[in-house]
Amino acid sequence: MPVSRYYDVKRDERGERYLEPYVSGFLLLRLPLLNKGTAFTEEERRALGLEGLLPPHVNTLEEQKERVYRRYRLITSPLEKHVYLRHLQDRNEVLFYALLVDHLEEMLPILYTPTVGEAVREFSHIYRYPRGFTASTKNIDRLEEALANVPLEEVRLIVATDSSAILGIGDQGYGGMAISIGKLTLYTAVGGVGPDKTLPVELDVGTDREDLLQDPLYLGVRHKRLRGDEYYRFLDRFVEAVRRRYPKALIQWEDFAKEAAFNVLERYRKVVPSFNDDIQGTGAVALAGVLSACRLKGEKLSDQVVVIYGAGAGGIGVAWALG
Repeated sequence: MPVSRYYDVKRDERGERYLEPYVSGFLLLRLPLLNKGTAFTEEERRALGLEGLLPPHVNTLEEQKERVYRRYRLITSPLEKHVYLRHLQDRNEVLFYALLVDHLEEMLPILYTPTVGEAVREFSHIYRYPRGFTASTKNIDRLEEALANVPLEEVRLIVATDSSAILGIGDQGYGGMAISIGKLTLYTAVGGVGPDKTLPVELDVGTDREDLLQDPLYLGVRHKRLRGDEYYRFLDRFVEAVRRRYPKALIQWEDFAKEAAFNVLERYRKVVPSFNDDIQGTGAVALAGVLSACRLKGEKLSDQVVVIYGAGAGGIGVAWALG
């Protein structure tokens, strides 16, 4: 089966990978995983129906990076830089990741913390282009049908959030989608996970934020958060639909409020490959740091006295890992 209904990845006689697109012309230029912009060669432009749709000069990737980086440097607001980079990602992913890898230290704080917190708060106001998948109370009963609309066949990593406890700023409703997008961007840029193997997911179960519910531009469902059995029935349907559509996918539960985080982790950890980033991810990183410090001091972990400030999912996860 092709990796997407729009293209497949194949190998030539030398064993080198190449893309075989199943679309051409204007539509091809609108698919960020396929669009090379001004880097399409003259031969490619003729073969793919792009002749006349692009400026005549063929750019190298280095020239493209120089052009977009110059524009990026002119922007002064961190949020506007975030929007600029996300817009680039939504039109040309090869160029986006090439630029990001070249300027990783400079751009990570723009694409993720701390700037992503503002992007989450302003998500409905700065929304430009669809990315990821939304499971909401409006489509939960048709979730398998909705997941079939995702044009990727080999998703291996899903970051899913219910936006109930985003980055310490609490309930952010539909804006939490920015967290799922941002985290997967890091996995591709730093971890080398193919972008067409990832899927950011927003679990839109409502919000208790009255200001969001009253905002005419708010993009999420407009009701209070699901609670109790109704909430877990929603998640059960989501997990089952994912298992059927992407049986090899790992689910990372991201930024769930403490009261749900542990229950969700325990409920699904033996049902589908999954982990909670705030509990287990934070705990693993803290444990690695403490073990390194012990090694430098020539001491054992059992010799240490540890004080954990805060009893949220992250703090408890650190205690679990150190215990």
